[in-house]
Amino acid sequence: MRAGRSRHRVAWAALAACACARAPVVPTPDPSGVVDSAVRVDTDDTDVAWEPPDILLIVLDDVGPDLTDTYGVVPDAAATPTLSALAARGVSFSRAWATPWCSPTRAALHTGVHPGGVGLGRAIDLSDPQEWTFPQDTPTLPALLREAAPVPYASGLAGKWHLTPLRRGAASAALDAGFDHHFGAVGNLQRNHAFDFGPQGWFTWERVEDGVVARTRTYATTADIDDALALADRLSSPWFVHVGLRAAHFPYATPPEALHGRGVVDDDPFQATRAILEAADTELGRLFATLGADQLDRTVVIVVADNGTTGAARTAPDVAEGKSTVRESGVRVPLIVAGPGIAGGRWDDALVHVVDLMPTVLDAAGVPRGAWPPVDGVSLWPRLVDPGAPAPRAVMTTETFEPNGAGPYTRWQQAARDDRFKLIRDASGERLYDLGAAWTEGEDLLGGPALDADAAAARTRLAAALDGLVRR
Repeated sequence: MRAGRSRHRVAWAALAACACARAPVVPTPDPSGVVDSAVRVDTDDTDVAWEPPDILLIVLDDVGPDLTDTYGVVPDAAATPTLSALAARGVSFSRAWATPWCSPTRAALHTGVHPGGVGLGRAIDLSDPQEWTFPQDTPTLPALLREAAPVPYASGLAGKWHLTPLRRGAASAALDAGFDHHFGAVGNLQRNHAFDFGPQGWFTWERVEDGVVARTRTYATTADIDDALALADRLSSPWFVHVGLRAAHFPYATPPEALHGRGVVDDDPFQATRAILEAADTELGRLFATLGADQLDRTVVIVVADNGTTGAARTAPDVAEGKSTVRESGVRVPLIVAGPGIAGGRWDDALVHVVDLMPTVLDAAGVPRGAWPPVDGVSLWPRLVDPGAPAPRAVMTTETFEPNGAGPYTRWQQAARDDRFKLIRDASGERLYDLGAAWTEGEDLLGGPALDADAAAARTRLAAALDGLVRR
């Protein structure tokens, strides 16, 4: 048996043990904004003091639900048993949206704000010193967890940042945004994302350690998991660790043999992307196994992706679509949440968005709602701890635009959807789809017969949601 598969089995055992343990008491969100961290709750005739959970936020790169066999969308997906084990003890959302690009999604995770609210509509060009950057006047998740939680959180970022151009302070930007530590990278594994403009790839790249840049030859995903473990060990509890993996973003290259089972795949984007994700799944298994069942039992674990699968790695029928578009193939992402108090082992078809994760984490940490900044997101915590809680929203939106900033824009595209219908709007006009539970849009209803009453009402409702998108 390959070492990678053995690691998967260890991780599975750790997660299974964690699933069987009794979940500790967690806070219930109070709309009044009052959370008492010293409250004692009677459980099995024993007084139990609430303790804030540690929080682990893992972000995959260019990974739509189609790319992982955990979601079972297509038959040729990557093998992801670690994610499947996490799903078995958590909640998997089947209709989660991100933005079409990396940078705006990462900004949304830190701020709870849609792209227009922070001026980020597409991936930041790190090599352009005039490029728009992450607004430093925006309250961030790590800062709020440190300053507003009943028990202050220590925080660290392991892996990718990609919110600040190289020549505008990228090396220390995550620290400036509120993280206590950043071990990882400022961007992707590309030459124009390197301070020395030297070649970058999975086995040679620039690693940042709290503002200090040095070259490393450790496989990037392995390094990110090493750094996540180092942060979890270094930080005092409660801690918030954000793991920004580069997997499965290009460049296309064969991972270490022990981490996947697809052989040499260097020149095949379709197979290489799957091998890179399988390697990431193996390393996530190592992360969970090393943390151990006791630690996982007191940790809220969130796995999400920044956007859909890139076109070169997609399966029909949307091969030409994917990342960078507001089609389902570009914005629908895996989202799995597990942890103490969460009623797990279930699928949820609620409409949820990456902007919801910041308020969800704030709720999990007991941050009083009165201390929250204005956000576009809605906390998923009530739904996570109570499957009978109302769905967070009836309509959700997403968008992309360029250039970054306040406009005018040379390209833009927006989308809104409800439980059944989806409206896409761009410079060419509008398109309406009867989507329901489907994974792809199908035929444009506006190109056929007159709309029936349900579709017409949906078009009006969704157009109003797009009209309400704000600009910084």
